[in-house]
Amino acid sequence: MISASCQKRKLFIRQAYTVAVLSYSAIEGMLAQYSILVQRDKGPAFISLILEIVAQQDPALISNDIHTLVDTLINQDNIGLVVSRQVLSELVKILGGDTIKNHKLRKYAVKDILAMVQPQIISYGK
Repeated sequence: MISASCQKRKLFIRQAYTVAVLSYSAIEGMLAQYSILVQRDKGPAFISLILEIVAQQDPALISNDIHTLVDTLINQDNIGLVVSRQVLSELVKILGGDTIKNHKLRKYAVKDILAMVQPQIISYGK
């Protein structure tokens, strides 16, 4: 027989997984929509998405969504280098400010972004 605390833990894990999957699907859908916009509209759309991402309450969702956004920016050719640089610059400004209060989350996000962008450094360097 499974104890009540074990059942609660399983329910919590299942709910957390469901939230993560829903968030992943939502961010993926938005990124797909923004990727097909005309070039001049992509930058403002992706920047507005950054603000939505950092406004979330769950640090794990923020981290995952930032990773997904940056991965899309640097790996999808249809976004363009100019837009990617503009959006990444804005993301760095937001992470450098105090929009995200959680220091560990900011630090993790910066390290994750650097790890993704570093192989592309020639394209994104000024």
